[in-house]
Amino acid sequence: MILRQCKYSVILRNKTVFFNYLSYFFRISAIIFKKNILQMN
Repeated sequence: MILRQCKYSVILRNKTVFFNYLSYFFRISAIIFKKNILQMN
């Protein structure tokens, strides 16, 4: 029972790290995208 709960918390933590990385990546790509649009004009 405790082992299963531990495994679940590890999965949950990995998901949070993954989603944080995803939002970080999207923020950087949005900044690059805006810079490219500004350079084109």
